Amino acid sequence: MYTSSLVYIGLASSICVFVTFALISYMSAKNSGSAIIKYKNAVSSTLGVSTLSASALGIWILFSPPSSALFGGMASVLGYALASALPLFALAFLGTRLRSVMPEASSLIEYTEVKLGVAYKNLLLVCSIFYMFIFLCAEMTAVAKVLESYGSLSLGLGAFIILLSAVSYSLLGGLRLSIKTDMIQFVLIAFALALFFYVIPWHQSLASINLVEEVKKDFTNFNSVAFGLTLIIAVLCTEVFNHSTWQRVYALRDEAVKKSFVISGSIVFVVIFLLGLSGIFAKSTGLLGSDVNLALFDLLNLSNPVMIVLLIILVVSLVLSSADTLLNGIASLFILNKDEDSKNLNLYRIMMIVTCFPVYYIASKGYDVFYMFLIADLICCALIGPAIFAILGKKEYKKSFLVGIISLVVGAVLFPGVDFTDGILVRVLGGANEVNALFATNQLFFSFVITVFLSFSLTSLFSVKK
Repeated sequence: MYTSSLVYIGLASSICVFVTFALISYMSAKNSGSAIIKYKNAVSSTLGVSTLSASALGIWILFSPPSSALFGGMASVLGYALASALPLFALAFLGTRLRSVMPEASSLIEYTEVKLGVAYKNLLLVCSIFYMFIFLCAEMTAVAKVLESYGSLSLGLGAFIILLSAVSYSLLGGLRLSIKTDMIQFVLIAFALALFFYVIPWHQSLASINLVEEVKKDFTNFNSVAFGLTLIIAVLCTEVFNHSTWQRVYALRDEAVKKSFVISGSIVFVVIFLLGLSGIFAKSTGLLGSDVNLALFDLLNLSNPVMIVLLIILVVSLVLSSADTLLNGIASLFILNKDEDSKNLNLYRIMMIVTCFPVYYIASKGYDVFYMFLIADLICCALIGPAIFAILGKKEYKKSFLVGIISLVVGAVLFPGVDFTDGILVRVLGGANEVNALFATNQLFFSFVITVFLSFSLTSLFSVKK
């Protein structure tokens, strides 16, 4: 009961701070143009670093890097950190390139419609909505479970409170307000993480583990390396198509694009790397509990009331910084290329509200959406070749939709089944015992690698000179 009261204090105080800040920002910017759906060439590098970092660091960082490190070791720690940071480094270059060749656009999807055709653009549109929706469901499910575990709130009530908070100001200010609120969320995230990293018993952990031996063991184990590479390939390909990130590419001022993305990528790399190490250290110190997803929590002194309140503030900051970004990104895709008139703004707000209903239902049930994440990753891997060639190349890529479909079908055949059982190909060949052991153990890795290889090679094969 005592812990629950502390959770309520942290939850109420953080939400009040964010919503109040959002309303003040909205009122001060009310007469300077709407910028609800599109916000172009207006954000400084300081605010750019805040919004990119806060949007990239969702609540998943408290669970996924530490728990994955327990399965993939140091290779997973490095892989997760690189996977999270590389998209930001890539967009420092790709974003600048796209802005220069198509300054009137506001996202990659508009560019692909011109360069790769309507069919490819529609496939990418569906994939982007699907990915952001699954991402939002995962964020809401995670925060609902945290509030249930520490505050005795039901999953449905926890998800409802957070969704209502995010929607309350997202409906008003859209993209502009999402970027503005990321600033205060980033400050709180940075403060809380810095304090948590300070109290983690690193010295005790380092004394009980030989890092050099761990690195040698993990990086000479193909399964561990494959797991790390899988993370890099999947996340990099998917994040290149994240519409909410492309909104920020165009929102930044010309001189701030590269600087903001490079600094944000560096911040994200350090944070994810340290959080990954916390999983390994929790196990080495004997502090790891029965739930590997809570490895970071096991290292923290959560008997201290200040730490509990701070944890809830961090959790709310992380989830709201990504939730408002995703809600705006999803809703804006339904009115892509349209003006910000009253009719389209009404549709934008309706779609944001409509999105909340299935998200609430999934979060209230506590469903695991990790497998759905991987499906979205696979689709993006199939589409990556034409998009990258179109941005960088000087040829015509008229068969991009066909390239995407062929790559996706091949990847789906290799892809593992639900609950990571044998995929279609392995089952057809008689099961894991009848195929190469290396392939049978790493079906996810080979499905992503072959899909990406096909996407690039078929794009090159079907391309023609202008």
